[in-house]
Amino acid sequence: MSDLYGPSDGTSGDAGAKPVAVIDAPCGRKLNNALTMRFLRNAGGDADAEPFATALQSGGDGVGKKLGILFGFKNGSAGTHVLTYADGTTLAVPVVDLQPTNVTRGDGSAVCTITRGETTTVTTPDGAALLSFLPDPVEPVGHAFYRLRVQDGSRAHLATMDVIRDGSYGDVGVLDVLEAIDFVAGGFVSDAGGSLPLPFLGIRVVLFREPSALEQDALLAAAVEICIGVRPYVTAMSDAGAART
Repeated sequence: MSDLYGPSDGTSGDAGAKPVAVIDAPCGRKLNNALTMRFLRNAGGDADAEPFATALQSGGDGVGKKLGILFGFKNGSAGTHVLTYADGTTLAVPVVDLQPTNVTRGDGSAVCTITRGETTTVTTPDGAALLSFLPDPVEPVGHAFYRLRVQDGSRAHLATMDVIRDGSYGDVGVLDVLEAIDFVAGGFVSDAGGSLPLPFLGIRVVLFREPSALEQDALLAAAVEICIGVRPYVTAMSDAGAART
């Protein structure tokens, strides 16, 4: 297996940790140009694999916002975007400019709070540390991706997250990692009806241990906030002009 997500000597993971799973989240559009995401676990290169969760950009409140999405003026933006698990459970990800994102369940109960800055932190409803997103210490910015180190509440290395910027991502040679889906050749656009460029092609999360249910909720909500809300999670993402605060 490639050392790109953690050298075999364990220097990038904790105690020699090896990847245990890959979550791929390709982006796409619906016919009304609303951004979408599909979350696939160990898809084995099958672009038609059944997702365990999906996400959809907010339809916008009022005629003006709906038209903004339709005509591409709101190509990823603030709004209450919705993540839906295969069992029907939903999470609301209300992205607001220059404010933390308070993720909630369909019944309105609190899940976590995401606070963006030079790095990004996620806390539980009682304020405890849950996740943090930091620049990868080896290769934080590649020609086709931003790479983030995801730490859990005890600062252990939980995952590596790649935010994929363009189709040359395959050049980094990671398509064999746990037989993850091929973003370049495998039909990464999940809904082909739209015609506008995607802000990001998607996200790949390489897990070094199985996340708790709450950690998974936070990881997926973060992916939605980055790719659909188009928010920077580390300074480099803002400096490169690829996202807005």
